[in-house]
Amino acid sequence: MKPKQFAAEKERLAKARLRKYARQIPDNETLLNILLGLEKPVRYNFYYKVKPHLRFDPIPLEAIP
Repeated sequence: MKPKQFAAEKERLAKARLRKYARQIPDNETLLNILLGLEKPVRYNFYYKVKPHLRFDPIPLEAIP
């Protein structure tokens, strides 16, 4: 497999895994507990990557202490 093909396949699988895990978050309370366990820069990146894949309307990131 060529290096660019390998990198593209690895990225595709990572995105699929992220969608799978995002769909397993049942509600805002669980999302809040996950976000509170992360540091602020990581929290921001995680929130905006997971937000489109959630099955509910997430609370705004600004509302999280």
